Amino acid sequence: MRLDRVLGWPLLAVALLAGSPARADLAPPDYKAYHGQRAYAESLLALRTGHTERALDAARRARDLRPEDPDTLYLLGVCHLFAGELEPARDSLLAVLEKEPDLVEAHHDLGLIWLAMGDSTQAALAFTRVEALRPESWIGPYRLAQVSGLLEGDLAACERHLRRAVDSGYPYAASLPVDPDWAELAADPAFLEMIGRIVGEDEGG
Repeated sequence: MRLDRVLGWPLLAVALLAGSPARADLAPPDYKAYHGQRAYAESLLALRTGHTERALDAARRARDLRPEDPDTLYLLGVCHLFAGELEPARDSLLAVLEKEPDLVEAHHDLGLIWLAMGDSTQAALAFTRVEALRPESWIGPYRLAQVSGLLEGDLAACERHLRRAVDSGYPYAASLPVDPDWAELAADPAFLEMIGRIVGEDEGG
């Protein structure tokens, strides 16, 4: 069988379609977007399976291929956070919020970074924004309690925030004295008395 006969129909079809509206469907795929999505998926899978460095490398590739995509920037920030790289994580999350100012997860994770950096003002701003965006959730007031208690040493404010967290459904107040995140206050009698009041009133109510 002659090769020109085998190829004749496909070549004729391409010639006919070239002048039709359907020719746009024959445009080459956006390989940059495709590989960016693959890198994003690879990063997400690696992060979920505990391979932080692999996740970070893939997230960087995804960012390079899709630098304007807020989901990719957010994932990169989370990977940096898991790797303990606070400043790159902060910068990525700030870039996310320039594009998606109401992304509550980015505000929350940025607040965690400020909390780890010891910046009570910025952490409080981030968690206040979380509370405004998710007023039904306990996570905003709970994180604000951490800022007040752990960074500012203000147990009165810490108690107010924790009470609001409990009222919003936070179920673990009784375990805070043995929670590693609260270890700095675990031996403080005033902190233990505060937890006792909150837990006692919650059980009594």
